[in-house]
Amino acid sequence: MINEHELFGSIVEECQKGEREALERMIKILSDENDKSSSSFFEFLVKMGETAVKPLIEALAISKGQYSLPLMEALGEIGDPLAIYALATKLKDKDSQVRSTAALAIGKIKHPKAVKALTQALKDKNFVVRRNAARALGEIKNREAVGALIKALGDKDWQVRSTAAWALGEIKDPEAVIPLTKKLKDKDREVVIRTVDALRAIGDPRAAKALINVLGEKGEIRYKAVWALGEMREPTAVETLTRFLKDPDWRVQKKAAWALKRIKGEEEKREVGIELEE
Repeated sequence: MINEHELFGSIVEECQKGEREALERMIKILSDENDKSSSSFFEFLVKMGETAVKPLIEALAISKGQYSLPLMEALGEIGDPLAIYALATKLKDKDSQVRSTAALAIGKIKHPKAVKALTQALKDKNFVVRRNAARALGEIKNREAVGALIKALGDKDWQVRSTAAWALGEIKDPEAVIPLTKKLKDKDREVVIRTVDALRAIGDPRAAKALINVLGEKGEIRYKAVWALGEMREPTAVETLTRFLKDPDWRVQKKAAWALKRIKGEEEKREVGIELEE
């Protein structure tokens, strides 16, 4: 009796020959949530790696709607750049779930040739697609996406704005600093938090004044702003940070003490001392 792996192997082998019946069988198994072998087949294809890429792409070409989802997810997990064109085509599908899944799959492949298609997806009518496109661009970390992501900071949906800020922090291009500082006044706290994180990641001192201004905020925003100023070693923040050594939030107190030592260079002196002793 043929075992499961032998069955999967024979299906892939037939798919590699371009047999439509085998391609349709692949699609059917992967898409059937009630089929116990569905997840096993998915894992089998991912483990096959580049050998499974061409059959998956051919299956994707004849699949429609929800049947495309597991195929794209598998291609994303495998991470072969050969799949980018096929996935980019799905960014124009009429089904928003297909478009959003395609964006995430492309992000996992992390190849710069997908940037143009993803920047177009930032204009999609569905906010989940726009959010996932921004996420994918952050994963790719290509500077060609900076202009489009800066525009996405003005998106009407807070999730898109938040993800765009995160992506700009991942890319770390100084061009984004001034636009990001303006988002520190965003009406949504999550956007502000992600913006502070992004400015900390970029580490440009031009953001210092704006970060000092948000120290009046409570909770995570204040904590992360203190952290960012410490990372920047911003000397103009010393007087302000000193006040937070007695902050009601113990995390802010601890991070303010760390930031002050870092700005004054005391942390480095201590580390050098340890090295000398060793």
